Amino acid sequence: KALDAVRSVAEMHGTATRIPTLREFLAGIPATTSESSEKNRRRSFKVFMEYLGADADKRIDSITYNQCREFIREQLRQVSRKTVMQYHTYIMRAFSDAQDIHGLITRNPMRPVSVAQEAKMINPERGADKQEKEVFTPQEMYRLLHEAPAPWCNIVAVSFYLGGLRIGDVCTMRWDAINWGRAEVTLIEEKTKRCRRLPVIPPLMDILQQMKCEQGRQEEYLFPMQAHMFLGG
Repeated sequence: KALDAVRSVAEMHGTATRIPTLREFLAGIPATTSESSEKNRRRSFKVFMEYLGADADKRIDSITYNQCREFIREQLRQVSRKTVMQYHTYIMRAFSDAQDIHGLITRNPMRPVSVAQEAKMINPERGADKQEKEVFTPQEMYRLLHEAPAPWCNIVAVSFYLGGLRIGDVCTMRWDAINWGRAEVTLIEEKTKRCRRLPVIPPLMDILQQMKCEQGRQEEYLFPMQAHMFLGG
């Protein structure tokens, strides 16, 4: 209330500081030195603004605790708790800067939101997010490899035949990573930054050769559309 009173006086004297919209404020935050951290932060901002819709173009001081809480609850129903924790951390830090450094808001609407408490309320049995990961049955693997729509059946096949490679690494794999003569793939994993050299066994070689013929023109990536989607966040 005190800050609002000061702003009112400032507006009367023509010296008010314009309050930016949430979208403007987030876009103006300087990039971090870590490329991976910056990518995750920007994705967190993007998901939050997509949830808010038109409210993202309103003044940053108009964002409420309830909006933040409902955003966290919705994300917990869609992605892992670890990912939601990441969203919560980056967004809360942005609001903290708006409050403590820039004086744009009087309270941080994301700070009171507890991811752990919301997770327990949504699903008490899995509130701790102790996910039980089970292996695919042979029948499930057959369906993924033969019944999934193109190009996902091939994406799954490349992951499968390369020992469970992450889908993101498969989607961004380049043709020049394949050594046809030595039947191997050399790549740097996005998450671990490790350089890996993996053998291309005959079933995978058949799939890659067929994909190469079907593309019809020289492409940089094995899966151009999926690579564009993944690299674009």
